[in-house]
Amino acid sequence: MTARWQASVAAAVAAIVIATTVWLARNGTSGGGTTLRGGTSRHDVSVVLAAATAGTRVVDIEVSEPAGVTAVRLEPAMTEMGHAYAPLTAAPVDEPNGRYRAEVRLDMPGRWELTVVVDDGAGTERAALPLTVTN
Repeated sequence: MTARWQASVAAAVAAIVIATTVWLARNGTSGGGTTLRGGTSRHDVSVVLAAATAGTRVVDIEVSEPAGVTAVRLEPAMTEMGHAYAPLTAAPVDEPNGRYRAEVRLDMPGRWELTVVVDDGAGTERAALPLTVTN
């Protein structure tokens, strides 16, 4: 092997590793689940779904700085198709640590937006998280 060929192989491997890392970070996929992250001016928000596939799914929501949070809601929408569903109230699972759960129906594959609505003593804030749903 020539030094030039070795350098080409090393560059190709590095490019694959970088592309895979970027893809995983953008899609938030690990262990078959999907994690979405976003935030508002007062709270970081993460949403975890076991599978980003069409159907009824349990959604775990975690809100940072949970002191003072009075309610958490989830607003699913498929804006490209004109679908928007009524807000879903997330039930507290571990309220002192900012953990909530909701069940959402994702009717079809495509681009969705899950908006987490957080009410606290300072008002209401929204974090819109894009989600690609597959079959």
